[in-house]
Formats: sequence, C-alpha cells, structure tokens
Amino acid sequence: MAERNNILITGCSSGIGRCVAAGLKDRGYRVITSARKEEDVRELQRQGFESLILDLAQSSSIDQAVKALSELTDGRLYGLFN
Repeated sequence: MAERNNILITGCSSGIGRCVAAGLKDRGYRVITSARKEEDVRELQRQGFESLILDLAQSSSIDQAVKALSELTDGRLYGLFN
C-alpha cells in the first residue's frame, strides 16, 4: 500500500471510529484521526495516531481542521470515514 494513502476518520474518541482507525492503520494506511476534545486528541496521539481537534458542529473548528489536514497531507486525501 502506498504510504500516502491518507484517510481522515472523524469521531475517534471511542467506538466505531477508533476501531476503524486501528484497523486501517494496521493495514498500512496513514490514518489521521479526529476528536472534539483536546484530551481525546492527546490520547490518540499517545496511541501513535496523527490527530486533530475537529468538532463538526462548529464551522471554525472545521476550517482549522481543513487547514491542518491540508498541511499534513499536502492536500491529498484518499478517503474520509465519518
């Protein structure tokens, strides 16, 4: 699998999002996780994920995450799991 297969997964603080993130990472994808709370983002980073704060209910959070994601991936996103 190409190293640059960047996938953004929203809602990774628990449940399905976290499970999918782990599974895709194990399969060689570059997984960028997101969560609404900073402490959840830090926990994801401790687990070895690149992670962003993203609250889909806040347009300013979306704008900041898009900018950060674009910088992380050089504007290349292979997939999005919401």
